[in-house]
Order: sequence, then structure tokens, then C-alpha cells
Amino acid sequence: MGIPQIRIVQGIGGARATALLAEVTSIDINDGDKPKPGTLKFGLNKEYRKNDAVLEEFDSLGALPDLPNVTSISVSYVSRFSLSGIEKFPKLTDLHFWHVDHLEGVEVIRECRGLQRLALSGVELDDLSSLGSHPDLRSLGVVWRPKSLKGIENFPSLEMLRTQPCDDISPLLSVSTERNAAVSVNSYMDSSFCGEVIVLGFTPRD
Repeated sequence: MGIPQIRIVQGIGGARATALLAEVTSIDINDGDKPKPGTLKFGLNKEYRKNDAVLEEFDSLGALPDLPNVTSISVSYVSRFSLSGIEKFPKLTDLHFWHVDHLEGVEVIRECRGLQRLALSGVELDDLSSLGSHPDLRSLGVVWRPKSLKGIENFPSLEMLRTQPCDDISPLLSVSTERNAAVSVNSYMDSSFCGEVIVLGFTPRD
């Protein structure tokens, strides 16, 4: 279903419509996987640039009605997108942006305190501190090259960080000492990151 169909269901209202919207647990935009129960899918995962205008009417999460049981949102291959409206999804644990040229309103991620997995593209920040504190965050991917890993201390449950090479890793060393954790490092080329990606894994020391 697309946004117009969702609006029709919302407009009709009643117990049936409420029950239908309550069944939605994930949203995929431009994801090529087959339909899954509870997943609301928009767009197609085709070659970038040829289809970046497919979702002209859908440029923010605010375009959706309240979907209180959504736990996962994935957005790929759009030129511009806004996080405005993310408060409609209070149970959100997974938020992923890939191949997004420009992501607006990233500061609202501070309010998503239940996130466990987060991937961001289309935004460039000097460090990780502006993302706020996320006590349950286990996986973080940042598709840009931060100047510093400052702010990594705000993710006490972090198990894996994927990012481009960074100049200042001293916050990482401090966190690994405080957590008594060993840090594994893996480096490889990844088209999603437009170059070299560094994967940091945290493992508790014996």
C-alpha cells in the first residue's frame, strides 16, 4: 500500500482501521526484499539516480499517520529525507538510512532513547556527541568521516561501530578502558560508505 491508501484507511477510522494500522511493525522505503508480515513498503530498490524521484510525495516520516507499534524503519536511495515526525513511533528500536544524499532533522534522534541499531547517511557531523545518549544502542553505522569519536561514551551498550577513518580515536580508547573491553578493528572497502570503512567491535575482557 502507498500513502494515499493509508490515508483512506485512516480517514475511514473505526476499530477495523485502528487494528489494521496497529499491525504495522516496520517500514521499508526502497527496499527490494519480498513483502513481510507487518511491513509497510514504499518504492523500489533500483539503480540510484534513475529512481530518486519516485518518492517525491514522501520526504519525511511526518507523511505517515501514527503507527504506534512500528519498531523498525529503513530508508534507502532517496535524495532528501527528514526525520520530522519520528515521535509517531515511540517503540522504535531500529533506524537505518543508506544512500540518502541529505538527511534533515538528525537532532531529533536524541529523543529516540530506545534505539538498539542505528545507521546514518546524508549528514556530516564533527563527532558523535550530537546524537545524544542511547543506553541500549548496540550497533551504529555512520556514513561519513567524523573528526573525532567524541560522544561514543554515550553508548554504553555499543558492540559494533562502522565508520570511515577518523583522526581522533582517543574517546574510543577511554571507553574501552572504562568498559574493560578489547576493541577489534577490521578495515575494508565498502560502496555503501563510498570508500574505506572501519569496523570496531567491543569484546569484554576475561
